[in-house]
Amino acid sequence: MIRAAAAFDADGLLLALDHEWLGNVGAHTVSIVPMANGTRMMSTVYHVPVATVLVSAALSNTVPYRGTGRPEASHVMERLLDIAACEMDIDRMEIRCRNLVGKERLPYRSPIGLHYDSGDFRGNMEKALEMADWSGFAARQQAARAQGRLLGIGLANYVESPVGAPRERIVVNLLPEGVVAVVSGTQSTEQGHETTFVLVLAQQLGVPMDSIRLRTGDTEFVAVGGGTHSDRSMRLGGTLLVEAAAKIRAAAEFNGRMAAYPTGCAVCEVEVDAGTGVSRILRYTSVDDVGKPINPMIVEGQVHGGLAQGIGQAFSEGYFVERDSGQVLIGSYMDYGVPPLAVALTEDPTAGNPLGVKGGGESGITPATAVIFNALADALRGLGVDGEPPMPASPGALWDFMQGDKR
Repeated sequence: MIRAAAAFDADGLLLALDHEWLGNVGAHTVSIVPMANGTRMMSTVYHVPVATVLVSAALSNTVPYRGTGRPEASHVMERLLDIAACEMDIDRMEIRCRNLVGKERLPYRSPIGLHYDSGDFRGNMEKALEMADWSGFAARQQAARAQGRLLGIGLANYVESPVGAPRERIVVNLLPEGVVAVVSGTQSTEQGHETTFVLVLAQQLGVPMDSIRLRTGDTEFVAVGGGTHSDRSMRLGGTLLVEAAAKIRAAAEFNGRMAAYPTGCAVCEVEVDAGTGVSRILRYTSVDDVGKPINPMIVEGQVHGGLAQGIGQAFSEGYFVERDSGQVLIGSYMDYGVPPLAVALTEDPTAGNPLGVKGGGESGITPATAVIFNALADALRGLGVDGEPPMPASPGALWDFMQGDKR
C-alpha cells in the first residue's frame, strides 16, 4: 500500500513528493528490496526538488513480484501527474514536458541520490506518442462513443535502476583444439544467454560462434555467481566477457555495483464496456532504451514477457486464500492475454560499462500498470466516474466501481 502526495506550483511544476509505503515483504526480509527500489525510483524521470518517504514492512505468506518496486514507483508518479493535469486543467503531455529531466541536465542527480548518466526521456515519449497515433485518438474516441463504447488512452514514462547481486565471475579458456570454453557464474532462465554471451565473446575474440562452449549452472565447475535478475546478466557478465577476452586466457571477477538506468515510455489504449465492466487493450506501444542491445529480438521478447505479467497484475491477478486454512484459492495463468504490441528500441548507451548496455529485463513490467490505469481512468471519465480504479480491474470490480453510489 502506498499513500502519495505531490505539490505543484501554479504552472504545474513539481515542487515536492511525499510517499508513505506499507510493504508486503513476504516471509523473508530479503524481500525488502521492492521497497528499497521503489524508494530510490520514486521521482522516476521527473525533476523533483524535494522528496520524503516513510517505509514500513509487514511479513506475510506471499512472495515478491517482478519489477521489485520499480512498477510501484512508476504507477504512483504517473497517476499523480494525470490527476494533477485533470485538476489543474493542463494537458497530460504538457505537464510531463514541463517536469521531465531534459538531456541538457544530464548527468542528473535525483532527490534520492541516483545519478542518471544518459537517456532522452522526452525523445522516448515523443516517439511513443507518434507510434501510438496519440493525435488521432480523439477521433477514435468520438467514433466509439457514437457506438456506445468507452475508449481511453494513457501514457507512462519510466526509468529503472538495475542492481542485483554485486558479485559475478566469468572464466574463459582457449583450448588446443580451437574451442573457447566459457564458464559463467550466472545461469540463464530462458533469457538467451546461450546467444548473447556467445555473441559478445565471438565479437571480442574474432572467432566463430560455434567454436564457443558456454557452461553454467553446476557448482562442480562454477565457483562464483550472482544469478539472473535485476537486469544484471549482460551488464556484469558481458563486462567480464570483454575483460576476459582481452586477456585471451583469464579468470575475470567483479565485486561491487555497476549503475545503469534503462528508460522508456509506454502508451496504452483501452476499451471499457459500461454495462459489464469488461475491458480490453486495443493497442499497446512501448519505446525502450536498454542502451546497446546485444540481440534486439531477445530484448523484445523480454519486453513482451514483462508486459504479459503487468497486464495480468492490472486486470486479473489477485491473491486470495481461505481465511481459516490458508488454502490458496486462485487458479492458474490461463486467463492471461497479450494484446497487439508495437515495440521499438532506442539506443542511448551508458558509459558505465564497455558494452554500453543498460538492461531490458524489467522494461515491459515497469510502466505497465501505470499506463493501463491512466488509460482506464481516461475511459471512465466518459461516464463521469472519478477516483482510482481497483486493481486488479476485473470486470466485477470495475463494474462495482462504475456504479458508485447508484446502487
